Amino acid sequence: MRFFMDHYSLEGDFRNWNAPEWELISEADGTGLLTVKLQAVAGGAPEPFSLEFLFPRRGAVGRWSPVADQSVKYLAPDWNGAFETGLVSCQPTVCFFSGNGANCAAFALSEVRRRLKITAGVRGDGMLRCRIDFFTQPEAPLEEYCVAMRIDRRELPFHQVLREMAEWYAAQPEFHSPAPPEAAQEPVFSSWYAYQQEIFDHRLEAECVLARAAGMTTLIIDDGWQTDRGGGGYAYCGDWQVAIRRFPEMKRHVEQVHALGMRCLLWYSVPFIGCNSENFQRFRGRYLYCREDLRAWVLDPRFPEVREFLVETYARALREWGLDGFKLDFIDCFDCADKADVVMDTAAGRDCESVPSAVERLLSEITEELRSLRPDVLLEFRQPYWGPAMRRYGNMFRAGDCPHDLISNRLRTVDMRLCCGSAPVHSDMICWSREDTPEQAAAQLLHVLFSVPQISVKLTELPENHRRTLAFWLQFWMENRNTLLHGAFQPEGPQWNYPLISAEDSRCRISVVYASGQTVPVELAAGQRFHLINATEDSRVAVAWSGSSRQGECFNATGEAFGRIVLRSGLQVIPLPVSGMLSLGM
Repeated sequence: MRFFMDHYSLEGDFRNWNAPEWELISEADGTGLLTVKLQAVAGGAPEPFSLEFLFPRRGAVGRWSPVADQSVKYLAPDWNGAFETGLVSCQPTVCFFSGNGANCAAFALSEVRRRLKITAGVRGDGMLRCRIDFFTQPEAPLEEYCVAMRIDRRELPFHQVLREMAEWYAAQPEFHSPAPPEAAQEPVFSSWYAYQQEIFDHRLEAECVLARAAGMTTLIIDDGWQTDRGGGGYAYCGDWQVAIRRFPEMKRHVEQVHALGMRCLLWYSVPFIGCNSENFQRFRGRYLYCREDLRAWVLDPRFPEVREFLVETYARALREWGLDGFKLDFIDCFDCADKADVVMDTAAGRDCESVPSAVERLLSEITEELRSLRPDVLLEFRQPYWGPAMRRYGNMFRAGDCPHDLISNRLRTVDMRLCCGSAPVHSDMICWSREDTPEQAAAQLLHVLFSVPQISVKLTELPENHRRTLAFWLQFWMENRNTLLHGAFQPEGPQWNYPLISAEDSRCRISVVYASGQTVPVELAAGQRFHLINATEDSRVAVAWSGSSRQGECFNATGEAFGRIVLRSGLQVIPLPVSGMLSLGM
């Protein structure tokens, strides 16, 4: 059965639904809102249906979506390039953009919990064809269903359109999230890449002395604190007992971290119970599936005793050890769409009808309990589980794992920034080799300058010039944090992986150039400072300067003064050290 309205169509069996009610409200400025309502006529489960629509191409050369590994934002054909979204998998947003970064057509859907399949690409006749498939996995019976889609056809910078999409989500009461703690926007030291599972309390305390001196204020104790048996797997996780050889007294260790002026977060792999753990038999029959590659089973949150176990595990750790928060890992593994056991009923002791609803209930119970104990508790979630619904629970959203890959770290943090509004976006942990030059070490940080930096190198083993480099750039980041995180965010050239990114507010403009051959246009408002950072491997940068001549001071990667440069009206190429900066005061 197919229903048509303008350039939009609905297709499905609709045996269990009345005829769809839908409304399209189009504004004169080029925005619109499409609402689809379905009313059940029988008690059966909802059938799959699809929404399809067309846009003129209008010069589109690429497609932006929030998929983590979309390193090239090419214009896909309409039969290829589909991606899926859901509660624990990014958000349903697409923006087609032109060669100069202007929006050609964009849309975002209010359905962020259930799995959607989104196909958006160019048709043979040049039209942009988009298709959204709903109810692509089993669903419990519903009495009614409503979904809204925001449409934006304005020829504005793509980043402005995406920012307003994020504001549209945030304005909906169901996605309202509490203001993040100030600590969620401060640099972090993480044990993971530096130490993997080989962590010990005295080593981390030594690292914290140097981390705090460099400007970091939070320690994340990652995997390894709960087991003496390493190897990278998760066969022994799930009991969450401290490995005494590594942390003889966890409470004392946390107190020592606090005494050094840092907060302390502890890692947990939320859904996993290892095959060799003592709790494995306890939860037999209450698993969704087995991750054989990790030697662990995934708990089924539809069982109340599963949720009670997880909530009490974190609450007890918060109470007994005086922690400041948690890194809650692998929440995306609750997604069992491709697994055999996806029964949507409340049999055998389940009290939730679907896994996504149970995951939301679990996260709600966790955050309610933890915030009752500590209102400013820090909760780190990782890409891809960072969409609008998830932002009600977490308050630190980290890019997915990409160790040493500075380009992926830049892409992921920028894409998340474009969607997350005011929520703190953190980089994946920055790491480099002690054999790297200071310029190469600095580059890792410069590529994520517009996010909250997380660092994971053995500071105790760094050369002195690396320590100076890290301290200089972290100090710069803290001094300009408001501009970098909350100023007008302007990434350019999405089809070229954002070769130039700027942020500005009334007091400051910061531009970072990531690719050689870029020209940096600069027109400052009265009283604005300006920082130009060279994150390329070329020691020259082209600047198109507007206004009267101004002189600034250059710094190299380690923060040493490198001379002065005068910027004159017009186009000029200036010498600027690799991983260096030109700073102009008021």
